[in-house]
Amino acid sequence: MRDLIGFKDMGLDSFNEKDNLSRRDILKGTGALSAATLLKIPDASAIPSAEIPAVPLLQPEAISAPELVSEEEVRSIFRKLFGDAECKETRKRDDADGLHLLEVEVPQTDGHMEYSFRRGRPEADKPELPGLRIDMAIYDEKGMPISGHSVAQKIGGVWKLTP
Repeated sequence: MRDLIGFKDMGLDSFNEKDNLSRRDILKGTGALSAATLLKIPDASAIPSAEIPAVPLLQPEAISAPELVSEEEVRSIFRKLFGDAECKETRKRDDADGLHLLEVEVPQTDGHMEYSFRRGRPEADKPELPGLRIDMAIYDEKGMPISGHSVAQKIGGVWKLTP
């Protein structure tokens, strides 16, 4: 009888013909023994207990509300960034807290620039970075993005241009 696994050729033919033990039975036994030695769990009394300090729960009035901005405020920052250049609104999204996304395109000779205001919503289904920011992306004439970076952030109630 030919060994299907190929152990006969490796000098392990004693597994095939002696003692009515199968390779599976032997491997099960050795696996159980090695697992038992690796998973020795110490006596529960030997583990030192640690006191968990009580942490006071935050009251709803102690949690600061997210800073909100108006669409007019965002558009005025856009004007500071790209002046009186012609622009086209491409996307605008509101939620219960107000404006959270406003994107405009500014045409260029070799593509366009996109300015995107975002109010981060960490509690959303797909969490976003917290904070208020405006990012800029540069697209070539085929509409492929080629560059981009943050251009402004509102920190402590003041808009700051980011290099």
